Amino acid sequence: MKFLICATIYLLNLCVISLSIECYVCNSYVDEACNDPFNSNSTTVVEYFLMDCNNTDIWGVDPLCRKVQTYVWNYAKGAHTDMARVQRECGYKRRTGSAEYVKREEDYQIYVTQCDTDGCNSAPQASASSKTALLLVPLFTYRYARF
Repeated sequence: MKFLICATIYLLNLCVISLSIECYVCNSYVDEACNDPFNSNSTTVVEYFLMDCNNTDIWGVDPLCRKVQTYVWNYAKGAHTDMARVQRECGYKRRTGSAEYVKREEDYQIYVTQCDTDGCNSAPQASASSKTALLLVPLFTYRYARF
């Protein structure tokens, strides 16, 4: 009986993991609510910005969430005006090597975070994998449960 319950939990976890991902999709240039600090607890923000990224691209790649922070110095030529923007989006091409990377030039910097859990582009990427944690639940249930 215990094995059957644990196997069911494990299979349900696999189903949840394989479902599509939801990402925040917005641009602070268009809507200031997209800027940091981002209020992902707001029902309005969730309603308007959290989108289902269930489409795969033409090569069959699974989507991911991405947060792009852009900083440009002297944006308005001669006015010494700096510009900062945040863009949250569904992504379809993962940069290999690291979940976070920076592109720097003389007058701008771009910070990119890519992740693959629901709503993960609302804040900096957490280091622990929630998928691994979900898959460990049946193991601990089987070992320590008394039913």
